[in-house]
Amino acid sequence: MSYTAKIADFGTSVYVPEDRDHLSTVVKGTFGYLDPEYYSRQEITEKSDVYSFGVVLVKLLTSQKAIDANRPRENINLASGLFVHLDQIVDGEIINEGNFETVQKVSNLAEICLRDHGDGRPLMKEVVMELEGVMSTIAKHPAGGEKVNFFRSPKATNYLPGLPSNAYVVDVGGDDASSSSIKPYDDRR
Repeated sequence: MSYTAKIADFGTSVYVPEDRDHLSTVVKGTFGYLDPEYYSRQEITEKSDVYSFGVVLVKLLTSQKAIDANRPRENINLASGLFVHLDQIVDGEIINEGNFETVQKVSNLAEICLRDHGDGRPLMKEVVMELEGVMSTIAKHPAGGEKVNFFRSPKATNYLPGLPSNAYVVDVGGDDASSSSIKPYDDRR
């Protein structure tokens, strides 16, 4: 049985050439993951994926949907107004695991990723560095559980052949027990 989670396409479908830092166009996106700056500027930037990834982090922490019409109107979007009460909505299973330091670090990272203005968000490479730090904390935790390895997936790019992808694979308890860091995919792994 393979316990490999694939994370790709954080809600927007647009290709931005490498020589540009933003693109003004109509974007096909998933409400709830889309950068709020897109609604005012109609621009997708490298920080837009950071926002969307922040939503993914919050979903992982809370086990809730990004959009839920059953929540109060002001909280239909999981990311809106979230950090006033994040401690109240973290999934009980995560709290029961007892690694509050890790939960706090990930929720702090999510909060920074979800800032309204892209200028206040980190670069994705900074997010990766922070997650590497969290991963090292998990590896040292007495209840460490299975080893978790992140690597870029060659299969994840098949849906857009020829285009670069920021997709990563999370291999939980995989064969490669030599590393627990986030690293770019390498054919020689």
